[in-house]
Parts: sequence; structure tokens; C-alpha cells
Amino acid sequence: MRSEPRHGDVHARFDAILERYVAKAPQLQVWADGPGINEYQYPPGSPDQPFHAASVGKLFTAALLFQLIGEGRLRLSDKVVDILPSETCRGLFLHKGRDLSDQVTVRHLMMHSSGLADHFLDRPRKGPKFVRMVLDEPDRMWTPQGILRFYRENYTLRHPPGEGFHYSDTGFILLGLVIEACDGRAFHESLQERVLKPLGMRRTHLMFYSRPQEESPMSRLFFNGIDATEFPSLSADWAGGGMVCSPRDLATFTRAFFEGRLFPPEILSENSSFPNVFRRGIHYGTSMMELHMEGFMPTLKGYPRLRGHLGILAAHAWYDPGTGRVFVLGFGHNRAMGRSFRSLIRMLAVLKAEDAGGRP
Repeated sequence: MRSEPRHGDVHARFDAILERYVAKAPQLQVWADGPGINEYQYPPGSPDQPFHAASVGKLFTAALLFQLIGEGRLRLSDKVVDILPSETCRGLFLHKGRDLSDQVTVRHLMMHSSGLADHFLDRPRKGPKFVRMVLDEPDRMWTPQGILRFYRENYTLRHPPGEGFHYSDTGFILLGLVIEACDGRAFHESLQERVLKPLGMRRTHLMFYSRPQEESPMSRLFFNGIDATEFPSLSADWAGGGMVCSPRDLATFTRAFFEGRLFPPEILSENSSFPNVFRRGIHYGTSMMELHMEGFMPTLKGYPRLRGHLGILAAHAWYDPGTGRVFVLGFGHNRAMGRSFRSLIRMLAVLKAEDAGGRP
């Protein structure tokens, strides 16, 4: 007979796991909830401090798109050139001298199968990588159109639309513009009215574009050892990952996203396949990731297939469809990815043992 996990015991073991890493990641924040957890927060008793969620923000963009689809104002099969001005799409979808813009759909952008390069990390035709510019020119404010100009000057399609997978932040800049065109207002306004207000997310906002209802200092973020917390150049993240969320707020959003409180549940079920491999152990679908733990290590076979998204700053937001558990982690450093996954796996091991009625 299985015993119910003991919240205090689980919390104490979670604390022991995370205390290994806090010296190297003092800005570390974790929130977990669901059966056998009961609102775990690390550090214990800490304020619900917002942190930069990086590409976890793509889930917010996906939520808005799924809402518009549910309202009949958008379809995944819609061509991007039929939604955005021709000047916006000009020069973005060139492949071997051909303009393939009339083949690119909303689905292609959401699944990273449009062929677009990634302006953030891919090497440009000339000059430094974009991420290097973000660090070297910290006071530069980026607009979506400015990012698209940078793209046109430096990239062409990696492959024809629908014929491959290549993760692209550029595609999500276009999706942000699609949302603005379909919803008739600024991207951050759609976020506020459609997601943040309905869910009571008072400590969440789109960095440099809006303000939270309850303000508090953001947890520090580091990229390659540089404290970039207040860099205006982070405005480049926008619809591809510019959300700043408190751990509790992000857990609230993640649960609402996967439990059908933001858009019709059938839309999620129709888009819950993960045919592409982002990295070993991380599969990608329609703006969502699914963790296949056995891809990290064969001994992890049988661990839950968590769904959600990952951010480059070792930010995590995951939902377990089997138990309804939610896991939010914010390590605040691009060099902490390995530590963040080890923490998550060890937390899951505690719960797996508890669910089986024993100890790890």
C-alpha cells in the first residue's frame, strides 16, 4: 500500500538538494506544488522575488496564440504573409536565391520549422554574435523591427519551411507581431489583459514594456559571468523571452496553461506531440518542450514526461500531466544549466520514491 508523501519530509529533502548549489547561484529560486509537495519554496520563507524567465516566456506567447485560435481569429495554417505587412516579411525567407515567404505558416514559426536562423545565438554573416552585442552594448534598446533588420543583414533560411527543425528566437519576434496584428493592440497589452490580470499575476511583467502591479527588485541575472540584470539591451527578448515572473506567478501560469484555464483544452490536446529533438532528452512541439529523462541517462527511464519550457538562464517551468505537479526553477545564470537539471532530477527522485512508499 502506498503512503502519501509527507510534506515536511519532502521539503527538507528538497532543501538539502538545493543547498548544494546556492553558494554558486545565490540568486537561486525554486517553487514546486502539487500532490505530495504543498507549495514548496526555496529559499525557505524567502520573498516571492521576480526573476527573468528567458525563453520560458515563449509559453506566454503560445498562450496568446492559442487564445486567438480558440476565438477563430487565427489558424495554425495561416500564412504569415497574409497577416503581417509585406515590408515586415521582406528578405526574411530567402533560400538559395528564392523568396519562400508565401510558404511560411504560424505553425512553422511555433514549431521552429520555418527555416529561420536564430538571430540570438547563430553566427551572423559579419560582426559579433547578437548575444555578444547585448553584453557589449548594454544601453541599446532593441525593437522588433530593429531585430528583423539585423536578421536581414546577416542571415538566410537554414532550410525550406517545413523541412527541418532549427530553434529560432527570430520566429517568435514574428509571432509577437502576429499577435499584435490579430489582437489589435501592443503585445504587452495583450499579455496584461488576456493572461496576467485573469490569473492574478501581480508580480509579472514584460521587461521594458510594462510594469507589474506589485513591484519588487528582480533577482540578479548573469550571462557568461556578467551581471546583465538592468541592461536595456535585454529588450531584445520581447515575445521570445522577455517575461519577468515571480516563482509563484510562473507556477500559477504553468498550471493554468496545461490545465485548460487559458484557452480551450482541445487546442492543447491537438498540439501535444513533440516530434523534434531540441537537445538530447528535450523534445520540442508547438512552442512547448517535453523532457525525456532517459535521454539524459538510461537509468532515468520511467521518470515523468514533464511539459513546459526551458530558458537559457537556467530558468524552468514544468508541468507533470500524470500528477498535476508544477516545478519552477530560476538559477539566473546561463552557466548553471547542468546544476539546474541535476536539482530537478533529484527532486523528482525524492517524489518518485515517496510515491512508491519508500525513500531514495
